[in-house]
Amino acid sequence: MENIKIDKKTLEEINEHAVKEYPKECCGWVLQQKDTSLKYFAAENLQDKYHKLDPETYPRTSKDAFLMDTLKLSRATEAIESSGGSLFSIVHSHIDCDAYFSAEDELQMSTPDNNGPVFSAKCYIVVSIQNHKAAGNAVFIYDKKEKKYQKGNLVVSDA
Repeated sequence: MENIKIDKKTLEEINEHAVKEYPKECCGWVLQQKDTSLKYFAAENLQDKYHKLDPETYPRTSKDAFLMDTLKLSRATEAIESSGGSLFSIVHSHIDCDAYFSAEDELQMSTPDNNGPVFSAKCYIVVSIQNHKAAGNAVFIYDKKEKKYQKGNLVVSDA
C-alpha cells in the first residue's frame, strides 16, 4: 500500500468544503507547487445542473455524483505544470456512507479504453460525510499494471 502524504491544513480545507456542501457531494482538486506545498481548490459540483438539463444522460444528482468544470481543472493543471508543479489529487465526497472508490468513480476517472486515469493526478481523495460531519478520508492511486485504482495509505503531517 503506497503512502500518500498530505498536510493537516489541506486535509482540513477539503473536509470543511465537503461538510459545507452536504448533502451534495463536493468536488475539487489539490495542486502541488514546485516547492511541494499543497493548495486545495474547491470546485462547483455541476451534477444537478446537468441532471436538470438532460436527466436521461445525467440520471444521478449531486447526492450521489459529482461533475466538475474540467476546462478549469485543465487550465489550473497547465498553469501549475508550467511553473514546475503538478496536479496532486482529484477530490470528492461520499454522502452518508464510507470513503471508498466506487465502481462509478472508477468508471468516471478512467479513460474510455480503460488505459489509464483521465487526469494526471497522483492520487484521488474521497471524503466520507455522515450526518453533516467528516467521518473519514481515503486515498486511491491508479495501478498501471492492474489497470485499476488501489487504496493507498493517507499520511497526515503537521507541516
